[in-house]
Order: sequence, then C-alpha cells, then structure tokens
Amino acid sequence: MGDQSSGTSPVLESFTGFAFPRGATLCTRYATQITYRREAKEGVPISIIPHPDADEALKAELLAFRRDLPTLNNDELAIIFAEVGQRGNL
Repeated sequence: MGDQSSGTSPVLESFTGFAFPRGATLCTRYATQITYRREAKEGVPISIIPHPDADEALKAELLAFRRDLPTLNNDELAIIFAEVGQRGNL
C-alpha cells in the first residue's frame, strides 16, 4: 500500500475501525494483510505468513504463530503486536 511512515496506518485504521499500534518494531513496518469475510461467528484470527525464501526454521516458527481474538479489541491487538516485536526475529 505504501512505504513505511507514508500514512499506511491511518488508511488501515479507516478500513478496519481500530487503531494499529505504532512504533519502530510494530505492525505496519511489515506487510499486513487484512481479509474481510462474512461469517456467522465473530472473531479475529491473527497469523504470520513467512516469505517463501525464509530460512526453514524461521518459516516453521512463523507458521506456528496464531492468536485468535473473540472480538476486535484494540488493547488485545496491541499486546499481540508487542509480543511479536519482542521475539526479535519475527
């Protein structure tokens, strides 16, 4: 959608209705995919899709990452992004 620090977070926020955490190691510094679909069950699954050329060990770690939020919640989302940022290599 755009380069880092080019206003991508506000655009994503206008589409989704929630605030993305900001910071040097957080959300929109990396590629972010948001998928909308109609389902009877409300929830927000969060996962990481590794680059095809990533090291196999890193790919396995990234593919294993998954969090499920029962509802869209800014505070819980910020905690998840902080958790990913603390892992260093993710």
